[in-house]
Amino acid sequence: MKPLITPSSALLYRALIITAVLGMVGGAALLGSARARARTPRGIRAGWLALLALGEVAIAVAFAGSVIAGSPGPDTVIGALGILASGCVASSCLSVAGSAMRGPRFRSQLANTALPRAA
Repeated sequence: MKPLITPSSALLYRALIITAVLGMVGGAALLGSARARARTPRGIRAGWLALLALGEVAIAVAFAGSVIAGSPGPDTVIGALGILASGCVASSCLSVAGSAMRGPRFRSQLANTALPRAA
C-alpha cells in the first residue's frame, strides 16, 4: 500500500501554506500601515486586498460548515467568533481595496464637498 503523503505532495502543501501566510502578512501590512499603502501601486494594493477578502470569505464558509455540522458546545462559539472575525477582515479589505480603486482624486473631491461648519 502506498503512503497517502508523498514527498512531492508534502512539498506542495508547504509551499501553499507559505504562500497563504505571506499573502495574509502582506494584506495585514497594507491594512495596518499607511507607509506600506503609500509604497504599493493602487492596482496591486486593490487586487491583493480583494484576493485576501476572498480568502477570508472562504475561511468564514469553512467555519460555518464546521458550526453547522457540529453539535452545540464550545466549538460552536469558537466557530461563530471565527465567522465574525473573518467577516470583519473581509469587509475591511474590501473597503480599503475600494478606496484604492477610487484613488486620490476621488478623496480630494470628497474633501472639497464637505459640509460647511456651523458658526
